[in-house]
Amino acid sequence: MSDVNLQIARQRPLLGAGVGSFPGQFERFNVQPGQPRISFAYATPHNEYFDVTVQTGLLGLAVFFYWLYTQWKMSKRLDADVAPLAQAIPVLLMVGGLFNSLISSSAEGYLCCYFIGLCAAAFTPREAEQQEPANPHTPCVETVPADA
Repeated sequence: MSDVNLQIARQRPLLGAGVGSFPGQFERFNVQPGQPRISFAYATPHNEYFDVTVQTGLLGLAVFFYWLYTQWKMSKRLDADVAPLAQAIPVLLMVGGLFNSLISSSAEGYLCCYFIGLCAAAFTPREAEQQEPANPHTPCVETVPADA
């Protein structure tokens, strides 16, 4: 099956064949001389990297890796109780992506995306952390001198 995936990816290496195109592309390239034809269509290539590359090309694969990298990078700025979970998610997607198309075709992928959102909700920008908290006893209204 990986040979068919490589053939599909080589046809449109930069931008891919389009989102959701894998089953049709697999059916088209599945005919091999001297090999028995697989009679059922695969919905995914059972590899996240092939899935992203076939559908969105090398450009989409680069964006996918950048997305995982930014998740890892931003997880280091989270509180210590949330950071391990936020760091485990990209690792899970990278390792699990070798054996299945987690994001596009499984409940595990939806669960990972759910936890990514929860971890992102705990994120606060560094600028907000560095600002001094507002003094609750400071009046909100400026006083104007009577001379003015």
